[in-house]
Amino acid sequence: MAAIVAHVAAIGLACPLGLRSQPALAAMAAGITRFVEVDNIDEADGSPKASLLGALDPALARAERIAWFGRLALAEALAGVEDPSPALRCVLSLPARGVGPPIDVAALQHALTDRLAPSAMQVIEEGRGGVFQALAAALVMLEREGSVVVGGVDSLVDPSTLAALASRRRLLGRSNLDGIIPGEGAAFVLLTHPTASPRRPPLALIHNVA
Repeated sequence: MAAIVAHVAAIGLACPLGLRSQPALAAMAAGITRFVEVDNIDEADGSPKASLLGALDPALARAERIAWFGRLALAEALAGVEDPSPALRCVLSLPARGVGPPIDVAALQHALTDRLAPSAMQVIEEGRGGVFQALAAALVMLEREGSVVVGGVDSLVDPSTLAALASRRRLLGRSNLDGIIPGEGAAFVLLTHPTASPRRPPLALIHNVA
């Protein structure tokens, strides 16, 4: 078995199924879904479905929705850290550019860094695959840092992004069985070096990233 390269000390999760990890994971385990039809998108297959948080204003911009979910998930991941160092590093995976309105990375960093220094946040804009790049970068950082935060955030349910996805025939429908059901949410994990002395057993172990 490969050597352990990181401990997962804490997680934070916010999505339409729950605004904290425990209720969200319990809802997933119970098979609960939050799919609704989006009526304001002109789609040949009819109204597309999306998984979105109805409590948020449906007209809210993509960057605002991302920041809202990101703040909740990051706060939960750091809840057990009494006084995080201003130098605590964070690697954040963001959507790839090209679909939907561009995200102001600097503004998003500022919105997420109530407990982190903006200069300590590294951003990777590679979409879903960027999470693996973020983890790989964090493991390198752990060689010289005691802990690193890794996260991913996105929202595809704002009107502008939905319209862009529809225009590119990216949405799931009768004529596009390989399409996507747009969703939104954020997740963060607090990683610690295996030689650190955790106050509680790790939630998971990372052996490698590939």
